[in-house]
Amino acid sequence: MINAKLVILSVYPNLKYKYYTKLEAAQINELRLMEHKKEFHSFLEAFNLLDLNFEKQIERGEPSGEILKYIKKSKSDLLIMGTTGRSGISKILMGSVTEKVIREVPCSFITLKNEDIVALELESKIQDIENHYNLAQKLFKNGFFEESIHQYKICLDINIMHIPSLKGIAGVYEKIGDLGNSKKHKEMAERVLERIENMKIEKEVRKQIKH
Repeated sequence: MINAKLVILSVYPNLKYKYYTKLEAAQINELRLMEHKKEFHSFLEAFNLLDLNFEKQIERGEPSGEILKYIKKSKSDLLIMGTTGRSGISKILMGSVTEKVIREVPCSFITLKNEDIVALELESKIQDIENHYNLAQKLFKNGFFEESIHQYKICLDINIMHIPSLKGIAGVYEKIGDLGNSKKHKEMAERVLERIENMKIEKEVRKQIKH
């Protein structure tokens, strides 16, 4: 087995002292750090990191320099970076930073476009739903009904339109005699199916109008 470790590194630049006193800049930098940490953790919640040996790392300074410094210090074997960014936490993925880093990086590297990152996020969410859904089914089969409901609800937190989970939770409630909640989730599943069908019809109508 490969003893690999994933380090998820985020770097944000320090505020310069040019227009502030040293004390003011230090206070603002601390506030920026707190906000950056919040955005960073929120960004990572979209990815499935279950069973991965990983750690989160935040550095501050000039992004390309700090990334290169960290790679050399940790003797990393592979770097993965995005090529574009827009605002907030995605600023760590700015193309200009990527260009500077890959010119000097001492290890292998992979660059990803923004759409590739979105695809990874979607794939992560799908995997999460599958894991929790399969666990919910096993728990139900073994008589752990409350635990099964909890797992189905996690699936619905990820995607409220996940019909198998809506039907699954309805089945659990029916099994334990909670017919009110069973009916409620069956009706939710029906409304989702109806909504999906309407979306298909609307898409087809738009296609016909376009032509």
